[in-house]
Amino acid sequence: MRVMVQGLGIPVDPALRSHVERRVGSALGRFGPKVDRVTVRLSDAGNSAVPGVRCAVTLSMADGLVKVEDSGDEPFEAVARAIDRAGRALVREVERQHEVREGIGLGPGSSSLVDREPEPMPSTPGRPRLKRTPTGGEDELGHRRRA
Repeated sequence: MRVMVQGLGIPVDPALRSHVERRVGSALGRFGPKVDRVTVRLSDAGNSAVPGVRCAVTLSMADGLVKVEDSGDEPFEAVARAIDRAGRALVREVERQHEVREGIGLGPGSSSLVDREPEPMPSTPGRPRLKRTPTGGEDELGHRRRA
């Protein structure tokens, strides 16, 4: 897994870079091998409603992306919060992909969305369905014909 750290208006020193690498390793945990590349972008959030440092984390996997953002007063705080969120989002994404692949939650006996048969709509009990028959001035849908 490659870790890229970019600073937009914020200097990235070796201490910050090693902090990012350490946090990425611990936050991604057992799902780390599924991630090909981690991109961490730090920028000054001076123009936003919340001043401070904004941190955007992108996890690139073979079958998708996970993107999160967070902010903090200091770069180290923003990095810690954003990478922790990215780790939780990665766990949710991997579990979601597992459920789709295994067909969990799709109904009895169904292995994929394609195999599912649509369920018939139940009619409302006690209310008979009215069937319109076309008269001289209407077509089969009940619309008036223009002369």
